Amino acid sequence: MNRNNLKIVVMIFRVLFSYISLLIPRNRRLIVFGAWFGKKYADNSKYLYEYMLKEKKFRCYWVTESRKVYKNLQEKSMPVILKGTIKAFIVQLRAKYYVTSNGINDVSSCLLGGALNVELWHGIPVKKIEYDDRITRKESLLKRIYKKILGIPVKKRILITTSETMVKIYRSAFRERVSNIHIFGQPRNDTFFCDSEYEDEVLDKCRGKKIALYLPTHRNEGKKRIQLEKILDFRAINEICIRNNYVFLIKMHFFHFQDSVDLSEYSNIMDVSKMLSDVQELLKKASILITDYSSCFIDYLLLNRPILFYCFDLDEYQKQDREFYFSEETRFPGTVIQGKEAFSAELGKVASGEGDDLSFQLRNSSLDVFYSKDARSSCSKRIAEAVFKY
Repeated sequence: MNRNNLKIVVMIFRVLFSYISLLIPRNRRLIVFGAWFGKKYADNSKYLYEYMLKEKKFRCYWVTESRKVYKNLQEKSMPVILKGTIKAFIVQLRAKYYVTSNGINDVSSCLLGGALNVELWHGIPVKKIEYDDRITRKESLLKRIYKKILGIPVKKRILITTSETMVKIYRSAFRERVSNIHIFGQPRNDTFFCDSEYEDEVLDKCRGKKIALYLPTHRNEGKKRIQLEKILDFRAINEICIRNNYVFLIKMHFFHFQDSVDLSEYSNIMDVSKMLSDVQELLKKASILITDYSSCFIDYLLLNRPILFYCFDLDEYQKQDREFYFSEETRFPGTVIQGKEAFSAELGKVASGEGDDLSFQLRNSSLDVFYSKDARSSCSKRIAEAVFKY
């Protein structure tokens, strides 16, 4: 059987299981959680999962296909199931709710017909997503038909977002009724509002130093490589960091974590892309954020710290990648830089504390667009009480 025929057979079985799963009675106290297509333990789902575990009012399971994630959670005595196992099959067939951050493929969606999908999404979108994305969203007729048929058993969904502006965007992007879109905030940002300390090998290596965190987004859904050695002057950056007691952390997007480079000769630069460190915890500790077209800056707005937008391929990106939802002033509330020499110079200024941070007003304006007043604080408790109806 060739690969295309095998795909069709898999699609047929998934559709059959989806409709059969509608007949299975569901346990109102059972919730499954997943993120990043089952490959990572991260994002909004992770934070809501950990909150729900502490509450002990529901049976909660994390769903993963990663044996590394599975082993790590098992060692911490956290309820986890491995995709493809009998236990994962039974638990998902019985779950009343499934919580996702990237869509229904974070879990085994074909086992969850009739369950309620709580979609938290993986950040506030700056670039156009889902049905609004007219450039990279290209699907065959067969794929569209398959998704339409598969979507009937799993159509019960609510979306969680952060402001009235985002409600309008979600309505269009997800083709969802406004009544199913709720403003609460992002559970992953709850860590910004608590005093608990997060320990891991990255932050341990940064102890005693300030952090400049570089979080570039993907290019062309990960298909185009980011050549760090060509866009960053590592020697200049390292000298800036030594001089100002900083460490420069690089964490590539999930699609690009293989785009690594040898940094062994630079004492104050680290590529942490392949490590399990939680991005939100790194943001919490970072004194400076460097990004480009990523929505991570929206999370960071809640901390009101300097942001540098290093857009080394701005013109090309706007022509070939996804379109944006917002004006440049809203999506770049900070200094925009295009060349590597200019980037090193600007980083040196901010790291040394020269002058005031002139982007304060821009950040406040963007904050008002992306967050309602009620969404600027811990939200997991409010989501749990509203959605799962204690």
